[in-house]
Amino acid sequence: MLQTEQSWIKTAWAHLLRALYCAPLVAVEISCTNNYKGKVRAALTRRNIICLIFTPILYVYWNFGLLFGAANMIQSHAYICNTMFSIFIVLIGYCLCLKPYRLEILGLILTAVGVACMLNDPVAERTDGKVA
Repeated sequence: MLQTEQSWIKTAWAHLLRALYCAPLVAVEISCTNNYKGKVRAALTRRNIICLIFTPILYVYWNFGLLFGAANMIQSHAYICNTMFSIFIVLIGYCLCLKPYRLEILGLILTAVGVACMLNDPVAERTDGKVA
């Protein structure tokens, strides 16, 4: 509902709002977990520290992709690509050698097929006339 000509402003607001509604949940987790500081120290392995360094770099690429998508795609396509990061949880599980459940694989396949169908919609267009 933010009225602006620049699409990057909407993307920045979306990320800020995510941080705002996640912050109280983090505070609740810290207060409810016994020996939270000790668990954080135990998790600071060399591999995890390297991943923490690379995560912001990948996040920058992700945001540039979102900005490109918001400027060049129609709204529904940009929205789908903006919220697709959640399907990577199954792929992250593979990287951690965790076997996914059958329903997770089914959900991943259904999501991929649905997104492919939506991105190939020949009649989709923006309100300013830009077509898919």
